[in-house]
Amino acid sequence: MNKEGKIYVNGNWWNSTHIAVPSDYMDHFDFIDLGAKTGKMRKYAQNNFNGTNGVHVDIEEDYINTMEEQNIPCIQADITNLSFPENSVDFVISTHTIEHLPDLNAVQGVIEMCAKSATEFVYLTWPSFDASHYLKDHNFTQFFSTMDGHTCHATQQDVRDILTKLNLDGVCSSWNRILDSNHTCIVPLNSPVDTGPYTDDLDQKPYMQFTEPVYYENVCLIKLNPSQKYYNAERFIKSFCPW
Repeated sequence: MNKEGKIYVNGNWWNSTHIAVPSDYMDHFDFIDLGAKTGKMRKYAQNNFNGTNGVHVDIEEDYINTMEEQNIPCIQADITNLSFPENSVDFVISTHTIEHLPDLNAVQGVIEMCAKSATEFVYLTWPSFDASHYLKDHNFTQFFSTMDGHTCHATQQDVRDILTKLNLDGVCSSWNRILDSNHTCIVPLNSPVDTGPYTDDLDQKPYMQFTEPVYYENVCLIKLNPSQKYYNAERFIKSFCPW
């Protein structure tokens, strides 16, 4: 949801002013982390993608304060109203962020911005909403589908369609398959808003073995340049999420 000068994220209206990050600032960084929260993905990017120094972006002031206290480079911004110089970093990561955007148009805009900003690849993860209709038909849902802050239930196909529109070369896949309703990710369809993983406090759920694929998380890797850095990232992702 948007209104003039504002964006609705995680239950709050935040100021949304366009920020164009200057080139001389970006000279210090080789990756961008969008939706960084407290910057915990910094080590992940360094250890798994050979990143050296990243700039971390979030809209929530509490997260920015935490990162500043830890001397983590950060920018408070609405990522749907943000731009970086073209080709200013090697890669962009955005983990469990696109589900917090207002709609698929916003997701497309962010992916386009990521692809312009990086030279090697873009890495996205988000909850897998792909089996929502199948689960609903059996009176189940996944706990993350109940979250008020998850305003965009993008599927793999939604993201593939965006990549096609933007003429980007990317692969989408899923990992952590959920085989049956005993998994704590699965909750009754009538669960209240902002339900967490299943506990006995919720309505009892029947056992069901799933006959269609249900996954916990989606992954997308966008190839901008067939470089060694890209193939290293691809190799790492395939180690837990084959495609």
